[in-house]
Amino acid sequence: MTAERVGTGLAWPEGPSVLGGGAVAFVETYRGLVSLYGPGGGVRPYARVGGGPNATARGSGGRLFVTQNGGVVGPWRSEDPRVPGVQVVDAAGRVETFAAEAGGRPMRAPNDLAFAADGLLYVTDPGRFDPVERPDAGYVYAVSADGTAEVVADLGPVYPNGIIAHPGGDGVIWTESYTRRVVHRAADGTVRVLHAFADERALVDGLCAAADGRLFVTGVGSGAVHVLDAEGRETVRLTGPATPTNCAFDGDALYVTDGGRLGDSVTAHSGGALWRLRVPGAVGAPLERGFR
Repeated sequence: MTAERVGTGLAWPEGPSVLGGGAVAFVETYRGLVSLYGPGGGVRPYARVGGGPNATARGSGGRLFVTQNGGVVGPWRSEDPRVPGVQVVDAAGRVETFAAEAGGRPMRAPNDLAFAADGLLYVTDPGRFDPVERPDAGYVYAVSADGTAEVVADLGPVYPNGIIAHPGGDGVIWTESYTRRVVHRAADGTVRVLHAFADERALVDGLCAAADGRLFVTGVGSGAVHVLDAEGRETVRLTGPATPTNCAFDGDALYVTDGGRLGDSVTAHSGGALWRLRVPGAVGAPLERGFR
């Protein structure tokens, strides 16, 4: 494996999306920004979304969908709070709220999102992060093209975090930070645990999939990208990023967002980075774009 740091000075980067042509979009939570790493190198602002953005998902027509927690991470408060929900950034950089409630209830702190093979946009909403008290139940929503959303999973206080489409097209896969689990929800609604990490440091966050079915799961506490085979067995841990938060493949390049020092994760800072890893034999699974 090779690892190259391609962006530095980032304010808690998360949720990368590959836009094509070597460009990668991701959020900087503490700056209320969607930022862009370009093929010529360097990072620049792409869209100011305010609040506390958590992740991005590429849609059709040049649109980028963004989870917005409103502007709260631990004791940190944004100076530009927004309504929690899902935002959409069009090709011109204009920002609108796309969805802010599900099943008649306001969204609380959406975290990650992904289009699945059924054309819907799936969103995790874990609520407040407090691994001791665990005050909020977590949900997974399915959002339709018109912005209406329904609750498809009521999970209790497990903190659902990263989410992706199943690489074989069968539903979605998400992580649960409190339980340290990776969970598959099939298209028929069947739910099963693919892996549960015994290491208490493995506070799992985001994930992405390779074309061969391997899952690459970021652990913000373990400081590693945990690689699971298609059967859910951990095979290796990739290191380099100090606090890996999420990841995305662009062909054989694995982009990993790095929050910086974990102890600073609830205080605004600019110690984060973007990494590009090359893992022998690993090529990203095709992604659903959705709302075509």
